[in-house]
Amino acid sequence: MQQIYKKLQYIISITINKEEELMRVIKKNGNAVLFERGKIQLSIERANNDVTAEEKASNDEIENIICYIEDLDKKRILVEDIQDIVEEKLIEI
Repeated sequence: MQQIYKKLQYIISITINKEEELMRVIKKNGNAVLFERGKIQLSIERANNDVTAEEKASNDEIENIICYIEDLDKKRILVEDIQDIVEEKLIEI
């Protein structure tokens, strides 16, 4: 039983350490949440619905934008900064 307890403690400590390494997004209300690449992808895909076919971002371009944000390697980033980066990168396309 004690071995199981030690293994569980070890797994929990690894999980906590991994979460501490992940980027946090500071929302407009001040709350910090874990960065979720899927949310950015979804918002760009939704924006794609509002533009002409020529203006749409491809899946590769969306992936490049998300990777750019992740590669900033920040511990914390404002949601407004993410929005600005996405807008800048979409304009560059």
